Order: sequence, then structure tokens, then C-alpha cells
Amino acid sequence: MKQGGGLQNVMSFLNLFHENRHFYDANRFIFFVNKKSEIQKYCSNNNLNYISVSPRLLSRVYFELTIFWRYPRGSKCLTFFGPPLLGSYKYFYNINGFAYSNILHPEIDFWSWGGVYFKFFKKMKDLYREYSYSFADEIIFETELLLEKAKIYKTFRNKKLRLIKMVPSKLVSPDKIISTRIKHFLELLPANTNKILLLSGPHPNKRLHIVPNILAHFKNNENICFILTLEPDSEYYKGIIRDATRLGVEKYIVNVGTILPNEVASLISLVDTMGNFSVLESFSNNFVEAWVMKKPLFVTDADWSRSACSDAALYLNIEDIETVSQSITTFFAQKSNQLELIRNGDKQLKKQPTAVNRFHSYMSLLGVEL
Repeated sequence: MKQGGGLQNVMSFLNLFHENRHFYDANRFIFFVNKKSEIQKYCSNNNLNYISVSPRLLSRVYFELTIFWRYPRGSKCLTFFGPPLLGSYKYFYNINGFAYSNILHPEIDFWSWGGVYFKFFKKMKDLYREYSYSFADEIIFETELLLEKAKIYKTFRNKKLRLIKMVPSKLVSPDKIISTRIKHFLELLPANTNKILLLSGPHPNKRLHIVPNILAHFKNNENICFILTLEPDSEYYKGIIRDATRLGVEKYIVNVGTILPNEVASLISLVDTMGNFSVLESFSNNFVEAWVMKKPLFVTDADWSRSACSDAALYLNIEDIETVSQSITTFFAQKSNQLELIRNGDKQLKKQPTAVNRFHSYMSLLGVEL
């Protein structure tokens, strides 16, 4: 996990693991991490036991296939998001987080944006992931919707299924705002600009590529600006800017680049709203992060989003760009709408566990009661 919600989730866990290590023997635990990642850096700086593995395919496969040489049979292995390690099938006791929601939403053509061969490859990869999960001993889901779908799905119905809800990262809260390089990106915008943050990587599922078309439908563009967090040299971002330039709306897009976990709270504090236009999510850190930072939330209108957000979001029909633009314009014109969403976000947040609760749930699965 190089970025995004998965990285936030792991970093929050590591932070709490380090803070609470006096309650248990931390030396009993070892973390498998990607080499040169933020996770490795954290483990190294805080004296946590870890093994770093090159993210290159052959290196990972070799490590996974030889895992049973290194550790005793029956060891518990918690994988935050992903299937069991190849060599651990029926060897480790595997506890695996599940984030491949497209497997449980077959009605959605998740890979529709790719060509024929691309779609075939991706669907074969999904079948492999599903097969791999059949070797998990316990599977963790983040929403009731996915859990209920899994209970009747052939691959999962005979497994131990757990619900551990997503929570705001321990690194994201109003008291985690720091002085950061990000601020100067947004200081150049007019003071009355309504800034919509789309905190996401460059996956087409996130549908950031529709931003230029949304902007083109606004009648008063200077009041609306989208904030992106994409690698400036990525082809996906370059495509967005080409479309924006063609439509004459490029000045209403600000890209602050890839964001580190400890910068997320600071970035959110500088915007007016957060958005998530994804085709599908298992859950999204954007939801809980918007609520905890008291920002209104815009999301795709779908069963997965309504199940997760209830009345704590403005739902948008992303297939109808003109309606999206009209809904956003109307929202910003009425202050009461914004305050109501913030209040509803507070209520929804109270239904979620805390980061500490979530950490305790994970540790309990590993046999540690705190």
C-alpha cells in the first residue's frame, strides 16, 4: 500500500501498536512490509520488528512461497487488505481484510473503462484473488453491506466472517493539523472559492477524469475549484489536464501531488468539502475523514455509499454531469445545507468505532486482549 485509505489504516494501526507496546511483548510480532515504503520507514524509526520485501513480482512470489521455511505452522497472520500469502495456505492461521468489493458486486462492470484484453486480464486476476481468499481462516469486512453479501456468496459462506468498521485514522483529526508545504498551493486561490477535495490516487474507478466536464457545466466557474492529489507526472493526471485545457477550465483544478499520511488532516482543513465520485468502494476513508474534520461530503449515489453514509452525504448521480453541477451549485448557495451535513456527519461518526476500538479488535483476533 503506497497511498490512500489502505496506507492510512495501516499507519494508524502501527501508531497504536507502538504506543501500546508496553501492554504486550511487541517482540512476538513481525511486520512484512514493502521495501522503501512509508510503512518500512515507520517500523525502522520506531524499532518494530519487520521484514522488507521488494514489491517486484518475482521477489514477492519468492518470499511468499518460502514463508513456511521461516515461521512455525499455525502462526497467526493478519493481512490488512489482500488474500493469504502463497506459501501460507493451510500453514498459517490467516486473517484477511477484504477490499475487493467488485467481486461481491458482479452487477457492476468495474473494468468497463479498459479494452477487451485488459478486462480479461483483470477478471482473471479477480478470480485468482477470490480463489486465494478461499484459503483464509477468517475474513474481515468493513461494512454491513459487504458482510451480508459475503454470507450468501459461495467463496465466503463457510468462512468465519468478521465486521470491523472503518474509523478515522489516528493521524486525521483537527488536532493533527501541521504547517505543511500544501498550504501555498491553495493560498493563490481567491478567498471566496469553494474548494472540493478529491483525495485519491489515479485509478479510473475514482472517476477523477470527469472533473473537467463538471467544471465546464458551471456557469460561474471562478467560485468552484477541485483539489486533486495525483502524481504530476502520471498519465492519468496529464489526461485530466489535457481535457481541462481543451474545455478552458484548467485554472479551476489544483493538484497538490501525493500526500503523506501525516499531511492528510492539514489538507482537509484547507478545503470546504470532500468528494468521492467512485464507481464502487468497499468503504472509503474519505467518509470518516470528512466527518471527523467537519467537512460536508459529496459521494456517488449507489447502494454501497448510502449503506455507509446514510444522511451524512450529498448524493450525486455521476452519470449525469449536468445534474452533478447543478446539485453542487445549489448546495454551496445554501449555508443551511452545509451545516446539516456536518451535523449528520457528527451523528454518523458516533456510530463508528474509534481508532482504539478498531486496534483492539485487530489485536483480539491475534490473541492479545488489551
